[in-house]
Amino acid sequence: MFEVECGVPDGHVKLQRIGPTLSVHIGFDASYKPDSGGRPNVASELYRALVDTGATASCIDSSLARTLDLPVVDRQLVSGVHGAQEVNLHLAQIY
Repeated sequence: MFEVECGVPDGHVKLQRIGPTLSVHIGFDASYKPDSGGRPNVASELYRALVDTGATASCIDSSLARTLDLPVVDRQLVSGVHGAQEVNLHLAQIY
Protein backbone atom coordinates (compact mmCIF):
# COMPACT_ATOMS: atom_id res chain seq x y z
CA MET A 1 0.00 0.00 0.00
CA PHE A 2 1.24 3.50 -0.85
CA GLU A 3 1.39 6.23 1.78
CA VAL A 4 1.45 9.95 1.08
CA GLU A 5 2.52 12.70 3.48
CA CYS A 6 -0.53 14.96 3.85
CA GLY A 7 1.07 17.77 5.82
CA VAL A 8 -0.57 16.83 9.13
CA PRO A 9 0.37 14.15 11.67
CA ASP A 10 -1.17 10.82 10.65
CA GLY A 11 -2.70 12.54 7.61
CA HIS A 12 -2.67 9.33 5.58
CA VAL A 13 -4.67 7.55 8.32
CA LYS A 14 -7.25 10.36 8.38
CA LEU A 15 -7.46 10.27 4.58
CA GLN A 16 -8.20 6.53 4.68
CA ARG A 17 -10.77 6.92 7.47
CA ILE A 18 -12.77 9.98 6.32
CA GLY A 19 -11.72 10.37 2.69
CA PRO A 20 -10.66 13.58 0.96
CA THR A 21 -12.84 15.92 3.00
CA LEU A 22 -12.51 19.33 4.60
CA SER A 23 -14.65 21.53 6.82
CA VAL A 24 -16.54 24.36 5.11
CA HIS A 25 -19.05 27.09 5.85
CA ILE A 26 -22.01 27.26 3.45
CA GLY A 27 -24.46 30.11 2.95
CA PHE A 28 -25.32 33.08 0.80
CA ASP A 29 -24.22 36.66 1.46
CA ALA A 30 -25.74 38.93 -1.22
CA SER A 31 -23.44 41.80 -0.23
CA TYR A 32 -20.21 39.75 -0.50
CA LYS A 33 -17.66 41.09 -2.98
CA PRO A 34 -15.11 38.40 -4.00
CA ASP A 35 -12.42 41.01 -4.71
CA SER A 36 -12.74 42.52 -1.22
CA GLY A 37 -10.33 40.04 0.34
CA GLY A 38 -12.86 39.40 3.10
CA ARG A 39 -15.03 36.42 3.88
CA PRO A 40 -18.70 36.00 3.04
CA ASN A 41 -20.98 36.47 6.05
CA VAL A 42 -22.44 32.95 6.21
CA ALA A 43 -23.51 30.61 9.01
CA SER A 44 -20.79 29.74 11.51
CA GLU A 45 -21.62 26.01 11.50
CA LEU A 46 -19.07 23.78 9.80
CA TYR A 47 -20.04 21.03 7.36
CA ARG A 48 -17.86 18.19 6.05
CA ALA A 49 -17.34 18.49 2.28
CA LEU A 50 -16.02 15.79 -0.03
CA VAL A 51 -13.31 17.07 -2.38
CA ASP A 52 -13.95 15.79 -5.92
CA THR A 53 -11.31 17.27 -8.21
CA GLY A 54 -13.12 16.00 -11.31
CA ALA A 55 -16.49 17.53 -10.49
CA THR A 56 -18.02 20.27 -12.63
CA ALA A 57 -20.51 21.36 -9.94
CA SER A 58 -20.89 21.40 -6.18
CA CYS A 59 -23.85 19.62 -4.60
CA ILE A 60 -25.49 19.65 -1.19
CA ASP A 61 -28.53 17.87 0.16
CA SER A 62 -31.80 19.64 -0.67
CA SER A 63 -32.85 19.66 2.99
CA LEU A 64 -29.62 21.50 3.91
CA ALA A 65 -30.27 24.06 1.14
CA ARG A 66 -33.74 24.66 2.60
CA THR A 67 -32.36 24.88 6.16
CA LEU A 68 -29.82 27.47 5.04
CA ASP A 69 -32.56 29.33 3.12
CA LEU A 70 -30.47 29.41 -0.05
CA PRO A 71 -32.15 31.19 -2.98
CA VAL A 72 -33.31 28.97 -5.86
CA VAL A 73 -31.97 30.38 -9.15
CA ASP A 74 -32.93 27.63 -11.61
CA ARG A 75 -34.01 24.02 -12.03
CA GLN A 76 -32.05 21.32 -13.84
CA LEU A 77 -32.69 17.76 -14.98
CA VAL A 78 -30.26 15.29 -13.39
CA SER A 79 -29.97 11.52 -13.60
CA GLY A 80 -29.12 9.13 -10.81
CA VAL A 81 -29.80 5.62 -9.60
CA HIS A 82 -33.52 6.44 -9.30
CA GLY A 83 -33.77 7.82 -12.82
CA ALA A 84 -34.07 11.38 -14.10
CA GLN A 85 -35.62 14.14 -12.03
CA GLU A 86 -35.60 17.92 -11.84
CA VAL A 87 -33.73 19.52 -8.95
CA ASN A 88 -33.39 23.09 -7.67
CA LEU A 89 -30.15 24.97 -8.31
CA HIS A 90 -29.30 27.22 -5.36
CA LEU A 91 -27.01 30.22 -5.12
CA ALA A 92 -24.41 29.83 -2.35
CA GLN A 93 -20.89 30.54 -1.22
CA ILE A 94 -18.75 27.75 0.18
CA TYR A 95 -15.92 28.99 2.34
